[in-house]
Amino acid sequence: MDLVSKRMIKDTYLNSLPIKNSKFCKNKELIKDLKEFQDKFDEVERITFGIDVKQLRLLNLATKQQEMAYYVIAKDNSEFLKQMKLLLTIPGIGPNLAAAILAEIADISYFPNNKKLVKWAGLAPRIYQSAHRKHITGKIHKGGNKYLRRAVVMACQNIYAKGNKNNPIKKFMLSKKNQKDNYWLAICAGARKLLSIIWYMLKNNLAWGKFKLNNEIRKALEGSIMRKIELFTNKSK
Repeated sequence: MDLVSKRMIKDTYLNSLPIKNSKFCKNKELIKDLKEFQDKFDEVERITFGIDVKQLRLLNLATKQQEMAYYVIAKDNSEFLKQMKLLLTIPGIGPNLAAAILAEIADISYFPNNKKLVKWAGLAPRIYQSAHRKHITGKIHKGGNKYLRRAVVMACQNIYAKGNKNNPIKKFMLSKKNQKDNYWLAICAGARKLLSIIWYMLKNNLAWGKFKLNNEIRKALEGSIMRKIELFTNKSK
């Protein structure tokens, strides 16, 4: 293997070393396999692998730069920082998803009610009407803003997979999953509920768990919990 490829592998190995007693220790197996086969590539594989490693490092660097941009914006924009703090109180939403959601919503005043925001995100269920009869399916329109829809769906996937068992959104999704035995229908239903509460939080400047739900929102959302945002606040200073 040429020196360039070896250096890239070495750098990747050193940068991937897990902190002692951290949850990243599982990466040791991957690193071990990489070291075992690094000298068994032929000429074409060495070149291809070297290019792939370089592109991966550039992609990781670009991702970190993009994440830092959120903190720069928050430092210079008090309104953005305030809204970020609100969304970061929602379990399952971190700085990346919170920034993506705020960027796509832009101004919450554009949406007079939560249903308008849900429909704009393409999460409203399809309705078939014949004469005076309406039939609501579990399928969504998938129109509107796909980036907002994707961010909220990812948040619900996090809640479904890692959320506390007492999380009301997780409880709701699990009940939907048990009813229909369909994972994606449950996730989309949870995304509608979550986006409704995001609308209410931004509209009333209230954190998750710090407000009394009206009848409409109470039916859509059941309870709330608080999440610490100290890490983001410190980085924004």
